[in-house]
Amino acid sequence: MVTEVLEALALRPGDRVVDGTAGLGGHTRALAERVGMEGMVVAFEKDPLTFSVLVERVRSLPQVRPVHASYHEMSRFLSPASVQGVLLDLGLSSFLLEASGRGFSFRKPDELLDMRFNPEEGEPLYRRWRELHPEKLAEILTQYGEIRRALPLARAMFDRKPRTVGELNDVILTRAPRGGTRLLRKVYQALRIWINRELEILQMGLCAAWQVLTPGGRLVVLSYHSLEDRLVKCVRHLPGVRVLYPRGRTPQPGEVAENPRSRSARLRAFVKEGEDAVAVDACLRILARCAHPGQ
Repeated sequence: MVTEVLEALALRPGDRVVDGTAGLGGHTRALAERVGMEGMVVAFEKDPLTFSVLVERVRSLPQVRPVHASYHEMSRFLSPASVQGVLLDLGLSSFLLEASGRGFSFRKPDELLDMRFNPEEGEPLYRRWRELHPEKLAEILTQYGEIRRALPLARAMFDRKPRTVGELNDVILTRAPRGGTRLLRKVYQALRIWINRELEILQMGLCAAWQVLTPGGRLVVLSYHSLEDRLVKCVRHLPGVRVLYPRGRTPQPGEVAENPRSRSARLRAFVKEGEDAVAVDACLRILARCAHPGQ
């Protein structure tokens, strides 16, 4: 959705913009072209392998500043109210799925179950089964995969403690001989979200973005499943927010036909109005209260 992203950000030559999830630089290059040589694109990428490819791909673009860090840390590298736009594309890159070797895809049976976005942080999934008693694992599958009656599957996973994608697939497909692909996707999503603290990082990233945006600046987020989108929608409750697309935007049919993975994408955009910036801790409370009412 490059065209829709550029339209929503409404950047001008000379603007400063954050690409919070730069990946291999697809959006980064488009943003660099839009802001021109007088502007700046600060491109964050957490995965070290992806970052090394990104650096090479933007080497000829002096207005791009690659940063090897997670987008939720952007306020460490940028001053408050210093950029006109922030883009967060929350989709899992094709590189991580197909070439990282870290077990993100259930179609790679020989890969070890790592699932970390940054292999330099924490431990891989196959070493963390010891932390996951069946009840905790069932909670993860329910909360992050929206899997019903997850406890029997959680017990089977806990008993097997799979080390590879193929071993995990065997456990899942034994429980769901029909409709197995759908369940595989849900389980892999749940485990990936848990091990990378994705929703927690997103919440912090949204608040960090709001800090670095200038008045009149725009935050644009591409989400790919309901858990992300539910949290992104909560930005509308922050003080001084104008929502650009109340129902969000989805890809055009032509893009979906060319790239089927884009079919679940939803773009939301927000304008920061006024001079007053909500404090980070207050921002986090507002988002948490909206995303988890009654807690």
